[in-house]
Amino acid sequence: MLDAEVFQSVIDQSPVPQAIYSDDGNLLYCNTSYQNLFAKSTSPPKHLADTFDAPTPGNLAFLDAFRNQQTTDLPLMRYAIHLGSSDDCFLKISLKPLKNQLTLITLKDYSSFIKKNKTIADNAYGLLILNKEFKIVYVNELLQDAYHQKFQTRLKENHSILEYAPDSRHDELNKIFSDLEEGKSVSGETEIPTPQGTRFYHIHRQPQFDANDHLFATVISIRETTDKHQSDQQLRTNSDQFKTLISSLDAIIWEADATTLSFRFVSPQSVRILGYEPEEWYRSSEFWPNIIHPRDRNTTIASCENHIKAGTDHILEYRIRHKNGHYIWVRDQVSVKQTESGDRIVRGVIFDLTKEKQAEDELLRTNKQLQTAAQMANLGYWSFDEHTKQFNWSSEAQALWHPFQLKPSTTIDQLFSFCHPEDQLRFHQKFDQLTDGDHVIHQAFRVLQDDLVRWYQLKGNIRIVDGELKQSEGTIQDITRQKQDEEALQSSKTQFVNLVESIQDGFFSLDKDFTITYWNAAAERMTNTIRSQAIQKNVWDVFPQLKENNLPFYTTTSAAMEDRKPRNFQAWYPLTSLWLEARLYPSDEGLTVFFKDITQAKETETQLRRFKKVIDQSLNAVTITDHEGQVLYCNKSFKDHIGYDEKSLQAAGGPCGIYKSEEVAQKVSYSIREGKYWDGDLELINVKGKTIDFYVNAGPVFDDNGELIATYGILTDISERKAAEERIRKSNDRYQAVERATNDITYDWDFSSETLEWNESIKTQLGHDWHKAPQPLSVWAKFVHPEDLPKAEESLNHALYQSNDDQWQQEYKLQRTDGSYAQILERGYIFRDLNGKPIRMIGALQDITELKAQEKQLSQVNQQLLKQTEALKRSNMELEQFAYVASHDLQEPLRMITGFLQLLKKKYASELNETANSYVDFAVDGAARMRELIKDLLAYSRIGRTPRKHQRIDLNQVMSDMEVLFRKEIHASNGKLIWDKLPTIEAPATSIRQLFQNLIGNALKYQRKGIAPEVKITTEESETNIKINLKDNGVGMNPDDISRMFALFQRGPQHESNQGSGIGLAICQKIVENLNGKIDVTTALNEGSTFTIWLPKQH
Repeated sequence: MLDAEVFQSVIDQSPVPQAIYSDDGNLLYCNTSYQNLFAKSTSPPKHLADTFDAPTPGNLAFLDAFRNQQTTDLPLMRYAIHLGSSDDCFLKISLKPLKNQLTLITLKDYSSFIKKNKTIADNAYGLLILNKEFKIVYVNELLQDAYHQKFQTRLKENHSILEYAPDSRHDELNKIFSDLEEGKSVSGETEIPTPQGTRFYHIHRQPQFDANDHLFATVISIRETTDKHQSDQQLRTNSDQFKTLISSLDAIIWEADATTLSFRFVSPQSVRILGYEPEEWYRSSEFWPNIIHPRDRNTTIASCENHIKAGTDHILEYRIRHKNGHYIWVRDQVSVKQTESGDRIVRGVIFDLTKEKQAEDELLRTNKQLQTAAQMANLGYWSFDEHTKQFNWSSEAQALWHPFQLKPSTTIDQLFSFCHPEDQLRFHQKFDQLTDGDHVIHQAFRVLQDDLVRWYQLKGNIRIVDGELKQSEGTIQDITRQKQDEEALQSSKTQFVNLVESIQDGFFSLDKDFTITYWNAAAERMTNTIRSQAIQKNVWDVFPQLKENNLPFYTTTSAAMEDRKPRNFQAWYPLTSLWLEARLYPSDEGLTVFFKDITQAKETETQLRRFKKVIDQSLNAVTITDHEGQVLYCNKSFKDHIGYDEKSLQAAGGPCGIYKSEEVAQKVSYSIREGKYWDGDLELINVKGKTIDFYVNAGPVFDDNGELIATYGILTDISERKAAEERIRKSNDRYQAVERATNDITYDWDFSSETLEWNESIKTQLGHDWHKAPQPLSVWAKFVHPEDLPKAEESLNHALYQSNDDQWQQEYKLQRTDGSYAQILERGYIFRDLNGKPIRMIGALQDITELKAQEKQLSQVNQQLLKQTEALKRSNMELEQFAYVASHDLQEPLRMITGFLQLLKKKYASELNETANSYVDFAVDGAARMRELIKDLLAYSRIGRTPRKHQRIDLNQVMSDMEVLFRKEIHASNGKLIWDKLPTIEAPATSIRQLFQNLIGNALKYQRKGIAPEVKITTEESETNIKINLKDNGVGMNPDDISRMFALFQRGPQHESNQGSGIGLAICQKIVENLNGKIDVTTALNEGSTFTIWLPKQH
């Protein structure tokens, strides 16, 4: 707890005036700052009633808050209190109740603030100060007198400013209040209607914040600009008179306000000379300074302002930026004029001096980067370093980025990360779409951090090489203010457009010369002509077909314009294929036209005619009667099927008069009179007296008030359906006959009665008497083996109710009457209604007890076969392993024998006789053939030992490789390998190459003497296999030897080159079989051989 002395010490040291009052208003204590407010008095008044004694709005508000004894922060208001002076004061007062019925009062004096603004504004412009609640605190006399003169009333203190604005402007003002609370100053031109006519004002609103960054006041300065607007209007009115002169000059004519340098007029030559539209000059007074070269800007503007101040004409020469980014030299001849009202205006002519300054420009261009970065106002310079892959920002650019803390160097991804999320993708795409070469980039984007959003514009020349950004440079500009101005302008335009565009009908206006002066969105939509194609153009030039074809749009419009009489008409508009209804209202200025699309109404009429035609062509018979039973309509099908037309049907007693059953006719008639719908099968008697079966759907037709206005009947001939039902009945009879002839147990389950009807086989096979009467399902369930019942019931319920299957099958054991169980296979077929609900099921039970016993015995036999197969596989693997090891281990001693024999012949050949040398040759040759045999045997044993990866193999490439492999043999024998376009297969590459190598090698080896070998490869494909045919013209072989051709160590017919191992074809067969394929051969002696290989497409 703080004692009174400490609390008093704290308050004394506060620079803010503070005082403590009792709840009855007596002053108990005040600090020095509070006493200083009453400097001319000996001390502050002892009671609040003496201090705030005048009945002003501020005093009354304070006393009321004090009496409420609640913590309150009163906004800035004027108070009339005794401060030792007669002057009013402007205060913010805070009240805070303390313990012991005390109140702490804190004052903040803003009188000097008000006085300062008052002094500045007096006799210069209207001044209005609002508090944080946007209530009036102060109005200077200049504004008060002007307001009273125009509206015959005065602005009152402590009243909301909204009270003095029309309701239509409240949304606009609330938006301004929001901007002010966010710390934004708001300026702009405002149009205000008064009893004396529309007046124009320039209003600047500046928010004021205290030390705690809280809004406490808004200072509003108001200056009337009606004369300026009238002058601008007069200028635009006279502009047409000198447009011809302007267009004839090879220069830009301009006019601007001498005070703000805001451009009022810029001639069209601006587009050709500088690339800017005239509208771009009008948007901001900063536009012209911003496009002046940075090095010329200050001197040019200063010189211009000095001459304007002196009222002297002058000539300026400076550089100005073209819209595409480069600068040109211009000479600006400026004339200063004074209007009758005393305002000064500036007019000038800008000439292109580029050619005259070309030499100087060439010198300046070398320093363009440094000069641009150093001199451009509100512009920063950037360059991209292709080595560091970073953007480097000048100090001016960093200043623009300062709120977002951009580093002096950043990567392109870091730059993108600063972008507003909605602009990131667009910015990325802009760079991604750039192709190799030089490009000019011009990209606007937003930067977002927390709640701060700013607009920037990136310009520059960039170079792309091999898809990468190279050395580039350019400028960056903060265009937030420009965007805000554009948004404000757009908002203003939108309000006007929304008013006009809210009209649902098409609308346009013409002057007396038939020139289109307005064209709304509905008109665009209905005529397929956008606004830009119509505005300020002659209507008959825009739509020449209307005039050429003398359509009502031309004739009626021309007549209305001539005699000034309103017109309306309906006509088909051929350009957009619409029916339009137009209303024309002439006036002294021209013609106003409203038109709307009535195509739907016209189409409705057409549809009614088509609807009757459709019903007439319907296969269903249709009849309609009114509420009194008078027959209104019978369609063609009704007349064809039943033979009655409207008149004869009425004579027969109406639709109910031709029902065969009078009782049914009364029932249908009563149902419809009760407002109900009826449908069902009926028998009708046609005009010839023949009975026909129909399905009838009949019902009432009510109007919007629920009154019966007609009845209808739709009749479908169901004679064929009835015949089909009769066929089904006969089919059921045949089914029952078959049922009696078969040995299976059958049943018919009716879901409506929940019973099953069994045939007599249930008695003969299982002993049950279920065939004598329909049985519930529970009887069957009672005899199902307890272990099988849950599964059988679950399977049955799933088939019936949880799927759309129409068939069910289940195996289970069913008890016979002797207590034993039969193994049952049950199959059922389910009938469902249109909604999929089961309504009937027919099934058969087959006793498969003996079959199950046979299956068990067969299973045991299969198990024994599997064991024998596994034993055989192990034996084969062991044999293959033996062959691999044996052939591998035989190679080393064979190499030794061959080596010593060759060494013997080399050293002792001269000492041996001819016979001994031949023996040595035989031994060496035999060892070589032994080595080849072992090599082939080793290759054979390796096939299939390790799995090989399948891959896509182009057989064309395989054949090309074979040509290279056998090039010596082919060349020596003048042989050929022939193949057409071969497919691509999936197989191990090594295996396929070995297969082709062995087959082609044999074909080239076993050739007929005197005949060049020729090997031809062809293929055929089916859905599952690829068939490869390899045909040669060699020696062939005896067909009787085919059975042993693929066995190990089997060789072809005797031939002088027949030195093979007899394993090659065995290897080929093993390769093919490992690929789940098949190999075969057709051959004949001296006629060649054809090897056929079948390989599966999928492995």
